[in-house]
Amino acid sequence: MFSFFRKKSEENSTYFPITVDMHSHVLPGLDDGSPDVETSIRLIRGMSELGIKKLIATPHIISDLYRNNPQNINAALNLLRKALSENNIPVQISAAAEYMMDSYFLELLNGTEPMMTIQDNILLTEFS
Repeated sequence: MFSFFRKKSEENSTYFPITVDMHSHVLPGLDDGSPDVETSIRLIRGMSELGIKKLIATPHIISDLYRNNPQNINAALNLLRKALSENNIPVQISAAAEYMMDSYFLELLNGTEPMMTIQDNILLTEFS
């Protein structure tokens, strides 16, 4: 009869209509998010079960608390990618950063080191 009267099959249902998360703190040991790789794997496995297929990890960069940089963010990203592969978790993951708009942020903007962008020249920022 009408398709809207049919019960949805489990394989077609989703719990969450979004498949990309662009603000998560899943990189191990960098901020107030995941403390270690094992926790990151558990978090990402759960996100994957909800339908998330791509993550943009965005650890905090805050002058007096988390002075993360592209080097330690990318090192944590590579470590996590390896663990995801070893655990057969089919989630794409990349990294950017969540910048606190403080005096350190202004230093970084005026500096020569590249900023960790979400895409092209788009930065994720926060303020107190």
